[in-house]
Amino acid sequence: MLHVRTKAVVVAACGALSLSTPAPAETCDRFEELFATTPAPPQNPAQWRFYSERLAAAAPGNYDLLLLGDSLAQLWPDASLSPLKVANLGLGGDSTQHLLWRLASPEMNTLKPSKVLFVIGTNNLVTGSQPCAIVAGIATIIRKSKETWPSAQLVFLEIPPSGADFMSNNNRRLEINAAVRLIPGVKTINVDNAITCGWQAPCVNYADDHLHFHEPGYRVLGKAAHDALFRD
Repeated sequence: MLHVRTKAVVVAACGALSLSTPAPAETCDRFEELFATTPAPPQNPAQWRFYSERLAAAAPGNYDLLLLGDSLAQLWPDASLSPLKVANLGLGGDSTQHLLWRLASPEMNTLKPSKVLFVIGTNNLVTGSQPCAIVAGIATIIRKSKETWPSAQLVFLEIPPSGADFMSNNNRRLEINAAVRLIPGVKTINVDNAITCGWQAPCVNYADDHLHFHEPGYRVLGKAAHDALFRD
């Protein structure tokens, strides 16, 4: 069952997303929520330079898919999403607040994606943010994206398992993913069983840090994305 506190944050954070469930008394720490929902620039000049170059390389126009998020998005090879026309604007180290800052770039309005796939939340999770705050950040990203691309389909890759036994921060991870499923206007993709090789470690899909993915892992993600984006 979804934790009551997280339900409250989804209701509070979504605002214009129009969830009807009344919020119970318990809510997020205000500053935790502000931290996850206030746009923040890249964390260092190298990240800022990399993102500026990648954004400049994304020509204005139509795309089948716009990929936004953290290093899991940045490292996603285009080949696993073939034959889609993809603009990959993932940036390593991004948390929800950083992606919100990037969504405010005027160049984003020149991109016309049919679908937008978000891969975000892992960095907030591993740095200890409250699940309710992370959900608020994701809800704010979705609301902003609906304003920028009102006709695009929005899809969220649920935060995948991590750690040598796949159990790192797992209760909090599951709480976040369950809450995001309640946000109107976004479809979620769960890859837990497939990406973990059926919860069998070691798993060829994962890199040695047990967080990022090798090429086989991205093939799993690519298939899941295709299935979610183009099959009923």
